[in-house]
Amino acid sequence: MLVGQGQAAQLPSRRQSTSVGFHPTSSARKACLLLQQKAVLHHSSTTVPGGTPLARILTAFNKALAAKKPNPPAIIIDEANKFTSWSTDYPKELDSLLSFFVAVTKQENLTHVLLLTSDYGYVNWLEQGIGKTFYNVQVIGDFPVKEARAFYSTRVPGPVSDEDWEQVYQVCGGNAGLLIRAAKADLQKALTDIITTVRPSVERGLEPSIDAGFTAQQQVLQAMVRENLLAYRPYSTWAIDIHTDAFGPKRKEVVTAPTPAHLHCMRELELPDEPAADTGAGSAFSDPETAAVRKAITDVEGEISDVKTEIDDIKKDLKTAQARSDTQEVQQLRDELRQLRNKESQLREVLKKRLDKELLLMQSEASAA
Repeated sequence: MLVGQGQAAQLPSRRQSTSVGFHPTSSARKACLLLQQKAVLHHSSTTVPGGTPLARILTAFNKALAAKKPNPPAIIIDEANKFTSWSTDYPKELDSLLSFFVAVTKQENLTHVLLLTSDYGYVNWLEQGIGKTFYNVQVIGDFPVKEARAFYSTRVPGPVSDEDWEQVYQVCGGNAGLLIRAAKADLQKALTDIITTVRPSVERGLEPSIDAGFTAQQQVLQAMVRENLLAYRPYSTWAIDIHTDAFGPKRKEVVTAPTPAHLHCMRELELPDEPAADTGAGSAFSDPETAAVRKAITDVEGEISDVKTEIDDIKKDLKTAQARSDTQEVQQLRDELRQLRNKESQLREVLKKRLDKELLLMQSEASAA
């Protein structure tokens, strides 16, 4: 996230480094000294995370100003989501720091402040502390399919087969971090490790604690974002993994899975038995059309599993006998698998539209309540 002169950017898929710079003008020194004085006044003996007093850090900044050339600098802070813990532990220091960011960017136009994070919930937290008028959010999303395959191919020895890439993309999508993890070990082991790591957090979301905030309808989405089960994706011209049409003409936020691995685990989840459907006309989840689409997807997933099993069996036979007929049969099964995947994709698109309508109805009911 970049906070500077009313602009900000959130960079979710990058390794970030931390650097801090100030414009060596009297106004900048004044702002720094003011923040330093506040810190000394509030907590002169209290240490911030990392064991260094905030006042001591700002003193070091002030001493470094004289050595800087008069060029517009940028303050870059990595893992900015760690500031959220200051709300409880260091509220006065946090207030001084955020005020300083606003002073040197929006008010004095002396510098840019970039707050980098991979935590989508951080944007909501920052809005409470600063307000939307003081920052702008930009998101660097995942690679599109072609770029993702090219990125992955540079990190593995030898060519990547279509079959292997299909498995990789199903779990990792275009997420750079997940693709790097998949390339560092045996493919099946790497994908299994990724799924094993992500699945518990997804499954826990099915039985959230009361404290998580899921019991209040109007806070459902925010609570799931805080628990890293969903992610808000604001519109950004920097992102190329989500088509601009998805944000609609008003460029509204879209809700996505935090990573492709989360989405993969969600698709594999066995949902708990649903309570008896409300027969009232106002219940969105009593819609028989949605239930029919869900059942169709389940049926197709079963067919895909059966075809995959057949392919695996034939491939085992091919290790001992390279019969042409078997090879042709494998190709036929792969063609069938592609057709089934296309059918599944179409059904999921239908389901997505149905669920979007249900979500709108839920939000309407929550607002009315």
